[in-house]
Amino acid sequence: MKKGRKRGKRKSGKKKKKRERGMEGKRKRGKRKERGRKKKEKKERLASLDRDDGDKCKM
Repeated sequence: MKKGRKRGKRKSGKKKKKRERGMEGKRKRGKRKERGRKKKEKKERLASLDRDDGDKCKM
């Protein structure tokens, strides 16, 4: 048997109310912004580390 992504299979589960559905979207939007900020912070941290290493090499 071939295993893989099942297409067109209806997802079972309780249907959400309109308000709940809207809130879910809002939550996700906030998360996306946060993820971008984390990436930027990581890059900044790496850049600062590189700078420190550069100073050591010059010595």
